[in-house]
Amino acid sequence: MKIAFTAHGQDCHSTVDSRFGRTHYFVIYDEEKNAWTSIPNTQNLEAAHGAGIQAGQNVAKTGAKVLITGNVGPKAFKVLETEQIAMYSFDNENATVEETLAAYQSGKLTTIKYEKIKMKGVDRLMKIAIPLVNNKLCTHFGHCEQFAIVTVEGNKIVKRETLTPPPHAPGVIPNWIADQGCTDIIVGGMGEAAQSILTQRGIKVSCGAPSDTPENLVALYLLGELTDSGNACDHDHEGHNCNH
Repeated sequence: MKIAFTAHGQDCHSTVDSRFGRTHYFVIYDEEKNAWTSIPNTQNLEAAHGAGIQAGQNVAKTGAKVLITGNVGPKAFKVLETEQIAMYSFDNENATVEETLAAYQSGKLTTIKYEKIKMKGVDRLMKIAIPLVNNKLCTHFGHCEQFAIVTVEGNKIVKRETLTPPPHAPGVIPNWIADQGCTDIIVGGMGEAAQSILTQRGIKVSCGAPSDTPENLVALYLLGELTDSGNACDHDHEGHNCNH
């Protein structure tokens, strides 16, 4: 049987990597041959989307039937599950691949199950606003065509509304979003004045998101895979993004 590890380097003396889709290498141990091989994961390191799915397919091609890593997203989980690859997680991120293999063989690793995948919005109702143009995130917050209002409960999307905002004017749209009962907003960029209004009204602002569909963005947000860049303009109006 072959066992795949996510690792920072390409041999068994490398430390394990808690990332799956964007790990540097997959180090493979063949139990029958007592031999080590590795494959680079270069193509997925800078991938905007789909890194987990592609990584899962690459692991399957190695013939591995066990994957040992830190975290696996739901889409990658489905790929690996379909390929009948068992998944285990480690706690010691400073351990080498060889040390982690020993922990696996001693039964000290935890099986990864879908319901155990760490989600960001556990046990709270969320209403997430996303500015849209052509059903994808619009980088111009104050001048978008519509807003998606996505309701999440128990880490699942239970409702999506598409609303047309009022005409643009300073402070109008941030207050309108708050009036919709939103708890969070995902944007590309936003002026400091708009951020200030939303924050004062108890709405969590996540800046720096890519142009993608609301469903994909919410899925990434719940998994904690959208990094808040703090992407704010120097202007006092909410219509600008920060790509200038």
